[in-house]
Amino acid sequence: MTTATIPVGEVMQERAKRQGRPPPHAPCVTPELLRGATEALRLPVVVLQGGAGASILFANTAFGALSGFAPAELEGRALCGLLGRKGDTSLEEGLTLADTGMPGGPAEYCFRRKDGTTFWAALSITSVPGTEGGPGHRVLAMHDITPQHQEVDRMRLLLVEMNHRTQNMFSAVLEMIRHSLRGKAPTALVETLTGRVLAFSRAQAMLRDEMDGHITLRQVLGVALQPPTIPRELAARLEMEGEDVRLPTNVALTTAMALHELAVNAMRHGALSGDDGVVRIHWSVRSPPRGGLLALRWQEAGGPRMKPLYDKGFGMRLIEGSVRHGLGGTATLSLEATGLVCDITLPLRADGRTS
Repeated sequence: MTTATIPVGEVMQERAKRQGRPPPHAPCVTPELLRGATEALRLPVVVLQGGAGASILFANTAFGALSGFAPAELEGRALCGLLGRKGDTSLEEGLTLADTGMPGGPAEYCFRRKDGTTFWAALSITSVPGTEGGPGHRVLAMHDITPQHQEVDRMRLLLVEMNHRTQNMFSAVLEMIRHSLRGKAPTALVETLTGRVLAFSRAQAMLRDEMDGHITLRQVLGVALQPPTIPRELAARLEMEGEDVRLPTNVALTTAMALHELAVNAMRHGALSGDDGVVRIHWSVRSPPRGGLLALRWQEAGGPRMKPLYDKGFGMRLIEGSVRHGLGGTATLSLEATGLVCDITLPLRADGRTS
């Protein structure tokens, strides 16, 4: 339910205009008429005083039952004072938009009951004219959406608990790797394996608070290229440029793992293994006929001469395979004179999100 302004008599005036008759005078809506009309409704309704104020002229019985206040207790009170969040100005903004006839503004508001508990309501705001040119009134019809918000809160708690257990699982897996391979495998192999598990764990944690299922590319870069993958002292040698893009969780996870592999390779063999090398990461959104493409380039420069990519390791194969098969995109690795270059493209929807 959205915030809207519906002038009384507008339909009648438009009909008279089409029929060639003089437009009727705008109906005069008295407080008594409003009170009688709202009491007949099952929806909670609040009528605000005329003018620029937001004090309650009266509320119907349904709103009293929802809020816990007797209708008489509400008369003259500021409606914004019943909001459940301190300092919330969203309702004032919504009322202003309704008065000017502009669409938009928050459609859902949290209110405080008499006993201190809160409830959520979706509002429809209607401005009605007053009598004989006097100030009009605002009629706020509400729909109780508290159960929906309670369900969202319950799902959020379940998600937090699930992610907590997932992080505990990753910690247990890391300990098993370290203890199982201690003294039985080269140190470099153990570090590579634990690094990948840590990177996957960080990427999963990154998605923990994203209830809408999307995360920005800059967030992915910040998580994938943080210590211990890239030491803090080398952060200045990473150059990033591009508009921020929102990615679904599966794309964000795969992209984070691909960036981790590129960063590890740069630390061991590429631009970040020396003293002067840099890594340039830049991306853009293209618009081919059937939708957008996110084009990301990882370009190294100033590092030692690398061996030709005849035999790609697991990390490089992971990048190419996960992007192509998991996301329907492309990943191309090439060794240029300046250093390693990796071009990744991901299909985007028309609204700029990855499909």
